Amino acid sequence: MTILYRIKPVDKKSVEAFYDVYSKDEQGNIRSWSVTEMYRWGQGFVENEDELPHSDDKYHTVDPQLGWGCELDDLCAVDFEFDDSFTEEEKEHIEQLKSALDTGQKPESELYNLNTDKEELYKSKIKMLEEALSQARDREREHIEREQWQRNHIEKLTDTIKMLEPPKPQEKPKGFFSRFFGK
Repeated sequence: MTILYRIKPVDKKSVEAFYDVYSKDEQGNIRSWSVTEMYRWGQGFVENEDELPHSDDKYHTVDPQLGWGCELDDLCAVDFEFDDSFTEEEKEHIEQLKSALDTGQKPESELYNLNTDKEELYKSKIKMLEEALSQARDREREHIEREQWQRNHIEKLTDTIKMLEPPKPQEKPKGFFSRFFGK
């Protein structure tokens, strides 16, 4: 079992979470933006003793996947940094999405409304596909029922044919001497 060391801040409002987001388009251009969140309290973990912060260190970075993960509590500030490739509308959209995620509300922007329209289109297509799937399942169920009905009738007809066949003539039993001497 690995020994983990818990790292906690000394001062309030001293825990920062950094998120860097980037994408690369077809021409090889990279667009990026980052979010820095400031929390009043939090904790993280390190695995090795040599990763422990020194008493004079102002900053220390931890892996959010270690231990219980990074526990962050009481968000008090959010800062966005965009590269020059973003328009004001795109910046506003990203900031609205972030604040909507934090509050659990839907953001209000033209870009989001376009996505909502696409979402409605996708929902209608999904509904159409679900109906088609339901119809296909109904047809399959009817096919299985019809096949079972046909098998039952074939079995009944087979039994009826066997009863209508004339009995096979039975051989007369041979006598003792003919069985013994083979005649």
